[in-house]
Amino acid sequence: PRGPQSGLRRPVAAGVATRWVFLSVAGGAAVMDVWDNLLLSCASRGAAAVAKRLVDSRAAAGSSAHETARLVMRAVREDGMTVLMEACDSRAGGPGADGWLGVVRLCLSVVGGGLDEAAGRRWLNRKQEDGGQTALHLVCAGTTGRPRGAFEQQFAAVIALLAYGADAAAVDDEGWTAGAEYADRGAAKPQLTALLRSAEALGGPEAVRRLIARAPRTV
Repeated sequence: PRGPQSGLRRPVAAGVATRWVFLSVAGGAAVMDVWDNLLLSCASRGAAAVAKRLVDSRAAAGSSAHETARLVMRAVREDGMTVLMEACDSRAGGPGADGWLGVVRLCLSVVGGGLDEAAGRRWLNRKQEDGGQTALHLVCAGTTGRPRGAFEQQFAAVIALLAYGADAAAVDDEGWTAGAEYADRGAAKPQLTALLRSAEALGGPEAVRRLIARAPRTV
């Protein structure tokens, strides 16, 4: 249906990049606020293809890789939830690259490829204001009630976050690491528990390197 709200929903459809190139020319802080909200909405819905069109529209409008990375980083809800956090928390959309995992990959590739390592890691390990959880905490929440294959997607996302420098030793406001919270849940899988413990002791990148060396087919 068309109406006052339809304009906010229609960008989650074909042609979004074209519309955003036009809006980028118009410029203005209000336009970019809407861009931020649309990107966050794509993350919460697992709409990876549309999120990519939004990001690509910035390059089409002349933004450098560094500028595009900064734009993705600045898209934050009032409660401190970033685009990456939204994707990790919702785990919505279809399986694989078409859903929330695709949004995670987009965030990591854009921010990791457009900024220096230190800046990227600070964003990756940012904490939400209510609870102090990082993206790693959020993605390690249980998979109970989620679709078949949810654990495999969760495991893949944790590997990706750790490889890019997610801090497994970071604690939330209650003093829990992502690994401790995950292990405390009744349906914790031993392979993910072991990876998170390894990451706490060795750091994410080294833990992932050892996992690949030990079980490349699993990864």
